[in-house]
Amino acid sequence: MKHRFLLLLSVSLTSTLLSAADNLVRRLVHRYEGKVYEFMVMQSDLDAAPAWPDREEDPPLSPRSAVNAARDYVATAIPNSSRWTLSKISLESPGREPGQWLYVVEFTSFSNRHQVLLGPGHTFAIPILLNGRVVKPTVTAAKDPK
Repeated sequence: MKHRFLLLLSVSLTSTLLSAADNLVRRLVHRYEGKVYEFMVMQSDLDAAPAWPDREEDPPLSPRSAVNAARDYVATAIPNSSRWTLSKISLESPGREPGQWLYVVEFTSFSNRHQVLLGPGHTFAIPILLNGRVVKPTVTAAKDPK
């Protein structure tokens, strides 16, 4: 009886650890104005979004809709982001199943209007699922490097 319990416990722990290790499919981390934004795309996020099968010409969400979702998120969730400019839109397939894609919409942030002339600002990328949902980040206070 004791061995059967240990075997069941071992199998349960192993499957839990394997599924936990396999859950994270994409991670984006950004520092901005004293905060750290950590976007973690989980396999379950991709499973809940529509797939983009190979036989389909266009993805279920247009690039423009992905940009609009990212802009709406930035405007409401991130202070002082009004000067951000769109710099890149990409499609990535980080999921374990075929047809699982997400957009990564990247903005360049400038701390002031003169920085545009002085050189590149910081980039900030936001993952957008093919159902138009922004994967919300965990936001924490940035620790100063010592």
